[in-house]
Amino acid sequence: MTALADASLPSALPAPRPQWLLVAMIVLTVGYAALFCFALLAALVSPMVFDSGESTKTWSAFFAFLFFPVLVLLALALAWSGFGFRRYLLIPIGVALPIAYCLVFWFAFS
Repeated sequence: MTALADASLPSALPAPRPQWLLVAMIVLTVGYAALFCFALLAALVSPMVFDSGESTKTWSAFFAFLFFPVLVLLALALAWSGFGFRRYLLIPIGVALPIAYCLVFWFAFS
């Protein structure tokens, strides 16, 4: 084979993942697992927002508390799939989803 033919062959092994990224993903998973536990507790007691009466704000708060655990799981799945498929741009998007959701919730109800 010539050097040109060797250059056109795909490499057998992909480039290794950065070790710090794996550590960051494990820390993210542990942190979001704790956040999921608190979010699940908030979702379980979310019907209590109707104790003060029904309004648009109480329905919004109810659905915000109800869907937050789902969003945390979606964020973890997105971040780990980005890590697994070497699409590293998905990791900060997955990290930012619950943070952005909390900020929107905070400013909408304050």
